Formats: sequence, C-alpha cells, structure tokens
Amino acid sequence: MVDVRNVIEKIVKDEFNIDIGKVNPDSELRDQVDLDSMRFVEIYAALIDELGVEIPSKIMESRTLNQIVSIIEEALRQTGSR
Repeated sequence: MVDVRNVIEKIVKDEFNIDIGKVNPDSELRDQVDLDSMRFVEIYAALIDELGVEIPSKIMESRTLNQIVSIIEEALRQTGSR
C-alpha cells in the first residue's frame, strides 16, 4: 500500500510550499500550517488525482493529519488500490 502520509506531505510541499513534516499529527492541522479552506480543497483534489481513488468528502471535516491519513487509507483499502 502507498505511504499516504508521504503523499500528503509531498503534495502540500510541492504545490503549496508548506512543510507539514514537522506538525503534530494529532493536533489541528489547519492551525499549525495556516491552511485555509480553499487550499484544503485544492489539496483534496490533488490527492484524488495523485492516488486515483475517490476520497470521501468527510475528509473536509478532518482536523488532524492522522484523521486525514486514516480516511484516505480506508478509501484505498475499500477500492483495493495500490
């Protein structure tokens, strides 16, 4: 299975020049990296493109990096992707 955390970190770093490698994965992600809602939507779309899997919209309600990773990993398991 793909390392979802690394994919997220790469997309956020490459697309938005935000380093989330040092954030607390159990704390509010948007506050730690000053991530507004529009950027979060753009990251969501980039993750769908990169992973080739439909990610449930409940990810938009996620607050922490660990929550985001869990939702994407579950979507990958359900589709049998990668």
